[in-house]
Formats: sequence, C-alpha cells, structure tokens
Amino acid sequence: MDSEIRLQAPFTKEPVWEFYPAAEDEPEEHNTYLSRNFVCGTSTDTTLTNAVAVLEYVLLEAPGAPLKTALLRAGIGQDVYSSYDSGIRQPVLSIIAKNADAEDLPRFLTVIEDTLSQMLQTGLSEKALEAAVNSMEFKFREADFGGYPKGLVYSLDVCDSWLYDEELPFAYLQQLEVYRFLREQIGTSYYTDLIRTLLLENPHTSVLVLRPSKGMAGEAEEALREKLAAYKASLSEAEIADIIARTEKLRAFQETPSTKEELECIPQLTREDLKQEVRPYANVLVQRQGGALVTRDVSEDEARAAWRAELGRVEDAAAGCAGDSADVAAAGGECSSSDALAAGGSSGAAGSAAAAAAGASAGATRAQAPAPRAPCGADERHRLRDAAL
Repeated sequence: MDSEIRLQAPFTKEPVWEFYPAAEDEPEEHNTYLSRNFVCGTSTDTTLTNAVAVLEYVLLEAPGAPLKTALLRAGIGQDVYSSYDSGIRQPVLSIIAKNADAEDLPRFLTVIEDTLSQMLQTGLSEKALEAAVNSMEFKFREADFGGYPKGLVYSLDVCDSWLYDEELPFAYLQQLEVYRFLREQIGTSYYTDLIRTLLLENPHTSVLVLRPSKGMAGEAEEALREKLAAYKASLSEAEIADIIARTEKLRAFQETPSTKEELECIPQLTREDLKQEVRPYANVLVQRQGGALVTRDVSEDEARAAWRAELGRVEDAAAGCAGDSADVAAAGGECSSSDALAAGGSSGAAGSAAAAAAGASAGATRAQAPAPRAPCGADERHRLRDAAL
C-alpha cells in the first residue's frame, strides 16, 4: 500500500482575498491580516528546517529584528509576527501583519522584498545568529517541556520525519550535529543564500489577505439552525425521544464519578514490568480481491498459547480486583470482565481478540450506565476461558 504524502508542485498565485467573522462592535478599519507565505524544503531535511528557524528568529523575533522593524516603521499593521510550521511534509514560513488595512498590501510586499534584498548586501547580525543557534541547542539539551511528558513530546518529534520517510524515525532526536553545522556557517554566506533561494527567489509562495466580516458569524449560525431544524422535522416523535434518552444516559455516565474500587481496578505498571526485548514483526502482506491485506503470521498453536497466557493474566487481575466479592459488593465496588481483560493487556493476534472482547464488554457496560456492574467472579472467568479455547 502506497501511503506516501505527495509533494505539492510549486506555484506562485495572485493574492488570495478571504473574510473572517468579526463581532458587531469590532471596527473594520485597521483590522485586516496580511500574510506572505513561503514553502521551505521538506521536513525530513532537519538541517534546513532548523536553519529556517534560525532565520525566523533573526529576521522577525530577535530584539531589533530587521524585517519586523522595517514593517512597523512603514506603518503596516499594529503588530508583525511570524509563524513557522516545520512538522508538515513541506514546512511553511509566514510573515504576518496584524491590524493592518487591505490597502497596505502593495507596501507590505515591497517592504519585505526590499528589506530582504538589503540583507543580501549587509549580511545578518552574527550575534543574533549565534544567539538563535545557542538557544535552540540549549532547549534541545535541557529537554524541559514543562508539564508535558517527555515521552509524548519525543513521540511527536519522531512523527515530524518518520511520517514522511520510514528510514528516518530519529532525525529530530539526533540534532547536535545539526547545531554544530549551523554554528559553523555563521560568518559565511550560508544564511544569506537561504534568504535568496527560500524568500526572494522561491517559486512556491502565496499571499493571503484576511478581512473582517461582521455578518459572517451570524450567517453561519443561521445556516446551522436551519439545517438542524430540517433534520428535526424529518424525525418521528419516537426518534426524538430516543435521542433525548440516549443523550441523558450519556450525560449521566460522563458525570458519574468512578468509585474507589473501580479506580483500583486500573492496572499500574512498574519499571520491572517493562521488557527491554523488542518483539519481532509478524506481518504478512497478501492480496485479496484486488486489494492489499496485512495479516499476522501466527500459527494456531501459537495463538492458543498466547490465549492461555492472556487468560492467566486475566485471572490474576480479576482475582486481585475482586478479592472478597462480598466485601467489594458491600463497599459498592465493581469489577467487570472488561476490567480484567484490560488489565491482562494484549499480545499479537491473540491479544487483538482479547482487546476486542474487552471493548465489546466495555461498550455493553457503558450502554447501561450509570447502573453499577456486578463483581467479577469464578463463573464469569470460566465463561471467558471456554469462549477463548
């Protein structure tokens, strides 16, 4: 199966004029957004994506940034800022003037081009370039993501390259050499050459003018009201009553807090539970009815062995969760077979079936919410074993 995201062909279009919804008390004057956008290579080129980030800082973010200063001094907009999306297949750098007027567009484009052309002659501040590289490398080494888990952030970083090239999963986790290279280019023509190729002579750009429209939000709301009214008119009284009942049941389920016993049923892993060995792939690509199908190369004996291993973990989890059923029931606790299956995890083809069984059981439980579930007992575990084997 070919899942490659194709590159967009370069283009340079006439300015695109659009509207955005504005409140009735908002002024239309000095309330337009002007945006100049440049496609800058591909996200798999980590050196280029970081180099463009350096340029963004020097030109538009650093104290006294020349491009931002030039636009503000020209009276184009009340604020100037940038946006750089480097996580998509073809990263885009945007220069944006906020609270401007549509009539400012010609001057907006001229000031950008004149200032960048001047940079080719005068060069960029080496101190600003070094500050940008140092700041990026410091953040990379420190890896302080605030309240976000490091594993989550690293997983997202991996996707910036791996989504587009299966041979490059760790490109954005191995960037020290990139920063060394970028630092070595300070004092050379490397960064001014990028200004020429990516910003001045780039054949893949666009211009967007976004103007306020006071009636736009009201028109969208009215269109939605008409659509919903037409849909309601097509329903019978019984169908409307069913929607109301299901909505109330869902809200009750969402707002009912879990009991202490339910929360204790959630399995918790320790570091010792995590294995260092990587399980090998067992996928097989076959053709079925003119299409590609990915299957798992697992024999019947292996599948049964995996089932038995899963059920052993199910029984252990269920026994630990249920304890003395009478005590749990008296305390208002509950632990269903889906909890036990979830605690047992999944493994290979057998694990897929276990997960499916758990999902079906969980779905049935939610459909009956907020009624409490019965404690899991030996009969339920025996039924699961018989169904599996």
